[in-house]
This record gives sequence, structure tokens and C-alpha cells, in this order.
Amino acid sequence: MYQSKQNSLACINIGKLSLLFPHRDISTVESNSDATVDISALKLDWPIFHISENLIPNPVLAEQTPEPDRQVFAFITPESKPQMRFALACDQVTNIQYEESEFKQLPPLMNNADSPILGVLFREPNLHCLTDASHLATYLHQQAPLPLVKDN
Repeated sequence: MYQSKQNSLACINIGKLSLLFPHRDISTVESNSDATVDISALKLDWPIFHISENLIPNPVLAEQTPEPDRQVFAFITPESKPQMRFALACDQVTNIQYEESEFKQLPPLMNNADSPILGVLFREPNLHCLTDASHLATYLHQQAPLPLVKDN
């Protein structure tokens, strides 16, 4: 299981879903108030993904308008696959402190190679899901393919 060397992780909340990422995976966080379909942040284009609490993706295509239900966008860049960067619509992005002993590996029955969930952290009343940019990007692009982005 992936273990961060940090004592904190970025926590992205989407409804009741709580995803934990290494801080290095989050390029920036922006408000949804002035977003356009092809968001430009850090002088790059970012495809937008809206996902449900069940990790079902709904990519926003050029002919659609972004859903205003999420307050912010987290701009996520996989280190090993920067062409798969994306903006994830979410309710909030916070920081969570942890101790490595708090993380639990998924039981073998739930440990699926195609899943972006690498482990869990339970803190009453929340179950946080540990992931990283590479695993989530791969999963999202398998479920709802978008063209890979190119640097300007």
C-alpha cells in the first residue's frame, strides 16, 4: 500500500466521498464561480471531471456547461502521466493529519487492480479513501475517456 512520507494529505470531498491524495498531486485549487468548460490554470488546459459519491465519472465535454453544484476544482496532475491531468469538481479541499498506523489495506476481496482506491482511513464518522493522481486518472480515463491534453 502507498504510504506518504508526509504527515498530512490533501482531502478532496465530493458529497460523502472523501479522497486522500499526496499533496504533490494537487497542482492548484480554484473556485467554480468563474470556470469555463476548458479550464486554463497554470497556463495549461484541463479537462473537467465530475464524479459521483460512487466514483462514477461524468466528464464535461466541450458542448456542455459545467455543473454548478460543486464549489471548487482541484487540478490534479499524475507525476508519471502529466498528459492525463484533469480538474476534479468537488465540494472542498482540506488538509488531513494522520499517523501511518491509521491506514488500513483493503481486504483481498475488495482489492481490485482497476480500482483507484489504495487503502482507507476511518475517522468517526468518515471513511476516507486513499488514492493518488495516477490511479485516479487511469480509472477516470478508462471509465469515460477524454482526449489526452497537450502542453501549450
